[in-house]
Amino acid sequence: MTKVQIDQEQVGIIKVGYQENRERPLQIVGIQTQARRDLLNYADLILIDECHTTCWFDTYKTLDETFPNAIKIGFTASPWRRKFPTEYFGQWFEKLVKGPDIQELIDQGYLSDFRNYGYDGVDIARLESECSNPNRTSDNFDEVRQQQLYRAC
Repeated sequence: MTKVQIDQEQVGIIKVGYQENRERPLQIVGIQTQARRDLLNYADLILIDECHTTCWFDTYKTLDETFPNAIKIGFTASPWRRKFPTEYFGQWFEKLVKGPDIQELIDQGYLSDFRNYGYDGVDIARLESECSNPNRTSDNFDEVRQQQLYRAC
């Protein structure tokens, strides 16, 4: 907050090791800390970090129900859900704003370039996962098929 010149006297932090001051107009609290504390008395803007998971926590659902008129803005570097169609961003947000992709961030110097290590010749597109087959119940690749492909290398 200090980088954007917000006076520290305006900011309350609800976290172990910090003295709470809920009278301050801006409160910073992690979702897991909020789960263990009394809810705030008021919120007109809620910023949700890691919203690709956080929005499905019971604590966030409580915040959403308690402050229905608050503006909610979610942030994530992983704008997808593996549990589609039962859980999707449209449940919580009206709009999705796409940011730069990984290659753009590398080109702009925000991320370092990467090297990929792995087996040559394994076509992972041939592996079924929950994402590729909505009827599967496992989050992981089919282990039997995975072993067959990797043994062939």
